Amino acid sequence: MKIKISVIIPCYNCAETIHQCVESAVNQTYSVHEIVLVNDGSTDNTLEKLDEIQEKYKEAYLLIKIISQTNQGPSAARNRGIEESTGDWIAFLDSDDYWFADKTEIQLRGLQTYPDSVLIGGKKGLRKKEIVLQKVSVVNFLKLCFKNFFLTSSTMVNARVAKNYKFNIHQKHSEDYRFFLEILADKFYGITIDLSLSCSIANKRDYGEAGLSQNIFKMEKGELSNFKYLFEQKKISFMKYVGFSLFSILKFFRRWIIINILS
Repeated sequence: MKIKISVIIPCYNCAETIHQCVESAVNQTYSVHEIVLVNDGSTDNTLEKLDEIQEKYKEAYLLIKIISQTNQGPSAARNRGIEESTGDWIAFLDSDDYWFADKTEIQLRGLQTYPDSVLIGGKKGLRKKEIVLQKVSVVNFLKLCFKNFFLTSSTMVNARVAKNYKFNIHQKHSEDYRFFLEILADKFYGITIDLSLSCSIANKRDYGEAGLSQNIFKMEKGELSNFKYLFEQKKISFMKYVGFSLFSILKFFRRWIIINILS
């Protein structure tokens, strides 16, 4: 039976990039089932662009859904997209990113090897020119606490599982990490593929440049709040809370040095 993939794209003032973003999802070697475009109160001509996209693909094999809401942020947009999706798997894609053409195909190959996985991640960034073998690694909750292997634009999640969780709409940084932590804290596991599956349209680095990724202080604060939340929810012990927090702080200082001294 063919696995149906729903693509969720939060859209806010993204008129300049949304066409390229959507096209990368449409042109997958393993076709997606539907694309859910959540217009999060855009103030430019994003909605007009979304209508153009829907018209362009109205005769295509896939569904293009447009949902409009007042501006509430990407977490609320993703939550709405999860609610409205009908696929077996949900793939997240940010409106200023694009997928490599074999993204979904590679991830479903990984699923064949690990059929009980509920999360499938991958790297983000330009691919190296040389051909490399893709290594698939299992990620459990403990491993995820040391590093976030699931970047939104490179991650798919089992739809039945995703519908039981929510992105925290009150959290502006590292909210995606919390979403994935909550899932794996409930005895699930995921896999990650050692290959770039998505890339920024502007070829922006993961941190240290324009956008949310520029403010690594707020990102670190968000990550630390995730561990506090897990402790308060009795998902981790106090000792693990302290240990994961200290390790996170060490990673933060490493990033700060790379950005401010070595770059």
